[in-house]
Amino acid sequence: MDEVFSDFEKHRYLDFVACWFWKGAQYIAGTNSELSFVATNSLCQGEQVALLWPRISTLNISMHIAYQSFPWKNNAKNNAGVHVVIIGLSCFARKKFIFSNQKDIFLSKEVSEISPYLLEGNNSYVISRAKPLCSVSQMVYGNKPVDGGHLILDKRQYESLIESEPSSRRWIKRLYGADDFLNGKERYCLWLLGISSDEINSMPEVLRRVEQVKLTRLASPKAATRKLSEVPHLFGEIRQQMGGHYILIPRVSSERRIYMPTAFLDSEIISTDGNQTIPNGTLYDFGIINSSMHLDWMRTVCGRLESRFNYSATIVYNTFPWPNASSIQKKEIESLSEKILLVRENFPQKTLAQLYDPDLMPAELLEAHQALDVAVEKLYRERPFKGSSERLEHLFKLYEKLTSNNSDNQANGELW
Repeated sequence: MDEVFSDFEKHRYLDFVACWFWKGAQYIAGTNSELSFVATNSLCQGEQVALLWPRISTLNISMHIAYQSFPWKNNAKNNAGVHVVIIGLSCFARKKFIFSNQKDIFLSKEVSEISPYLLEGNNSYVISRAKPLCSVSQMVYGNKPVDGGHLILDKRQYESLIESEPSSRRWIKRLYGADDFLNGKERYCLWLLGISSDEINSMPEVLRRVEQVKLTRLASPKAATRKLSEVPHLFGEIRQQMGGHYILIPRVSSERRIYMPTAFLDSEIISTDGNQTIPNGTLYDFGIINSSMHLDWMRTVCGRLESRFNYSATIVYNTFPWPNASSIQKKEIESLSEKILLVRENFPQKTLAQLYDPDLMPAELLEAHQALDVAVEKLYRERPFKGSSERLEHLFKLYEKLTSNNSDNQANGELW
């Protein structure tokens, strides 16, 4: 890959199959030849899009065949879970087609152009950003333990610890990874921020766990992790806000869901790095990220694990073109967001995974989300969008406008 991509930047973010696309594109450039490959679907998702496809387009080569992501049944042991795409490249193709298989129905569509995301559209692509494109709340990773599991407790371990060492109770907090959050699993963690060494030493089981963290970190091949052995009682990376609440967004979520489960959590609940968080997030923030406008954007530009959505702050949230809403419009979004939260409370016995299963989603919850969708769409234009394709076309135009009008690629969100 170093040789094939010798003049590329960050080429090691690319899958190995990208080598064949780049060499193949160079081989057919300026000829009537065409090529196609079966490839991992990640080439058309997340950061890889901006790394590979703009360079191929400089050769005056475009996609003329795109078969959207599908699971590949193969001869690997246990039929390894691989999701693939089929992409054809050509210099002079007169016709271009997008193919898909939706619920065992084969579909084909002739289009004028195919975007790098395997949708109908031009060559626009999204570049990851460290900060949001618009003036909105920041999104950050949850806290990363880097502890070998020694600071984390399941329910049985939690109960056993507070029984044997009652003074440990004040240093234990509820912990949410993505799976805990979605499926209602009960886990806890030792959150020892501010504890003294004397207090740790007074609790033998807590001390044992801290010493195990130190040994785990010292054994790491990474110098930064070994450095963390100096503070073995703390999570490796701490981003938890002090006081108030935050919005939690699981980083990985099922592609089957119409809407992505998110929620407000008290800052006393610790989130792991399996989630993204918006510290002190508002009901308006909640409404926008739960809308079909944002979720269509996420489905298009995010990376994936197999076919599941991998929500990223840098490639999804920070690149999203937010609407320019008045205070009255924001209050309407806040009210509709609150309605969603209130409807959820009518089903305390159900997990978020159950509530957002498309086959089981309560009608009143679906209706609450659909009402929010309508209101958010009106922030972008008065005329309703016909579907995902129109929403994405509109969002990509806004994205191009925002990025092109800002030389430092930092927009203020008030350009339209």
